[in-house]
Amino acid sequence: RLHTEAGTLFLGKATGRLCKMTDAGNLQHILSIPKEAGAIERISSFIPDHLFIAASMESFAYNYVTNTLKPLSVGITVKDVAVIGEMVYVATPRGIQSYFMEQLMEQHPRLETKLLFAKATRCRSITPLHDSLIAAYNDGVFVLTQEKLRPLLFQGYPIYASTVRTVGSKVLIGTYNQGLLIYENGRFQNLTAKEGLTSNFIKDIKTIDGATWLV
Repeated sequence: RLHTEAGTLFLGKATGRLCKMTDAGNLQHILSIPKEAGAIERISSFIPDHLFIAASMESFAYNYVTNTLKPLSVGITVKDVAVIGEMVYVATPRGIQSYFMEQLMEQHPRLETKLLFAKATRCRSITPLHDSLIAAYNDGVFVLTQEKLRPLLFQGYPIYASTVRTVGSKVLIGTYNQGLLIYENGRFQNLTAKEGLTSNFIKDIKTIDGATWLV
């Protein structure tokens, strides 16, 4: 995994090693997560001065200022994470779970979690939009607002997406065969190979220094 935060490029390896790129362009080993946690599957922005590190079997909060790692009691594989106010939402192979931030960061947390909307299908990616969540499930993209769940349709059909990301007021939706969908104020813009993409399959989306990169 690659992730840019606070002007630094972080790299998570299959061996569980977390590295960063130095100003000189060298790869520096920072720390290793516990061996039993497995590979680093995802690195995401989290609370100030922290990254959310999702491994194969465990999740961690990494403080890149103090260079310390804190285990988080998220008892399921995490595919993606989003923070809205005091709530932490994690996308998992069995839907989306929610946690109170204060409890998640306690030394000995007493976690209260729930499966949102009792929708236990695989969720690949989530992103916040104002006070809502945009979620890419295996059966389409959905908008989650105030305990309500509704499908987000493009030209009347479900959207099958690999990743969703919020950039400013827009939600960028990387799809498997429809290129990039840009959702803003209830309207869509569609960029495909006809507009210059090398492929209509978008695997990932990264925003670095104001530029958005499509993988």
